[in-house]
Amino acid sequence: MSLSLKHDYDFNFQGDKSDRFVSFIFAFLMYSVTIALASSFFTNNLTEEWKDALNGHLTVEFQTRVDGADEILTPRQHEEIRKS
Repeated sequence: MSLSLKHDYDFNFQGDKSDRFVSFIFAFLMYSVTIALASSFFTNNLTEEWKDALNGHLTVEFQTRVDGADEILTPRQHEEIRKS
């Protein structure tokens, strides 16, 4: 038995019909990469706009009822909230 690499292939590359699908697979992978990059750029742009829109804003929440009672805040309490 001589070691010859001329015809010792695991696959038959000469008569194999699957090589015609390689270009389709490559095209599908390029399409997938393009979609992934476009979505990452869109997400980055969206989060940057959201961050810029929230910059310098502060939300303050205060209770409208005093200690669970049915009374609303007094005018004095409203003034204290507006001042702070």
